[in-house]
Amino acid sequence: NEKGLGLDQYELRDNIEMISRQVMRMSSVIQNIRNFARDDVSPEFTDVLVNDAVENVFSMIGRQLEAHNITVEKKLAGNLPAVQAPVNRLEQVVTNLLINARQAFDSCQHHDWRIWISSELREGAVVLEVGDNATGIPEDIIKRIFYPFFTTKSVGKGTGLGLSISQSIVASMKGKLEVKNNEWGGATFEVRIPV
Repeated sequence: NEKGLGLDQYELRDNIEMISRQVMRMSSVIQNIRNFARDDVSPEFTDVLVNDAVENVFSMIGRQLEAHNITVEKKLAGNLPAVQAPVNRLEQVVTNLLINARQAFDSCQHHDWRIWISSELREGAVVLEVGDNATGIPEDIIKRIFYPFFTTKSVGKGTGLGLSISQSIVASMKGKLEVKNNEWGGATFEVRIPV
């Protein structure tokens, strides 16, 4: 290098390997976004592992959660049976629940922000829980949050359709989407899909 800023071969190899890893990661994220964005008229139901759907979503938005200083705890049970689902729609549900949990911290007074996501087999169904320790949902509106166009967010921040659509998607899998306030001050959403 004419300016005397050359790299030795080890630095050069390390930099090329790092670039290669980042390109592979970007390729994976782009593929996940493409899969997520597909909006089939009649979505294809296939055997889907819920944990794989969760990991795909985290490859897309995991860094967003980290950037907001949120501690994420994943407790995904091994060897879960597959469920019948359109994979991109299931990922849409997981994404919506995680983004809602992240946004719940916008009006939170404490700073020990945590989101947890767990999966397990329970009574013939794969159960996925997404919880947070934000502010919870006031009891007077908790029964209405699945109504279309109902939102607690300020104007321009939400359509009030995310949870309604998510509930419809889960129902198409013969499953249930429910919510409750938890003992840590936040809300926990439970997705239950029969095996």
